[in-house]
Amino acid sequence: MQLLIILGLILFFALTDAGIYVLLRSKAYTRIATLKASEDNMYKEIQELSDEVKELKNQEDRLRKSVIQLEQEEAAAKQSKEQSESLSAETILLQENIVSSAQLQKAQNYLENNNSSMHIVDALILLNIINLATANYVRSKLKGNS
Repeated sequence: MQLLIILGLILFFALTDAGIYVLLRSKAYTRIATLKASEDNMYKEIQELSDEVKELKNQEDRLRKSVIQLEQEEAAAKQSKEQSESLSAETILLQENIVSSAQLQKAQNYLENNNSSMHIVDALILLNIINLATANYVRSKLKGNS
């Protein structure tokens, strides 16, 4: 009889342990499946963010190229304007016999040798070829032409 009770208790504990094992295992598999789904979603989000970063970098590159192109166009327009003003100043200076060709060439050489962005009239003042009043006269003529 005692043996039967001992065997019954062993069977009861074995069945209880098996039930607990199955329950824990089921919960573990459920949790693993949830984590796997969560991981898959994270990888998808990472890929989407990576694609978005690539697109933003491409947009940044395009914008940088546009800015560079605009800066080049502005520089070219400014240079063209300065050249046309410079040519007009040279024309006024020569036509009205304010300076000679040699004096004008001296001022142009000064600008080129010094890599100066200074206006030709300013170079003539600096070289003491014309005075301030004459420079103001030429500038007023230039403004009248614009």
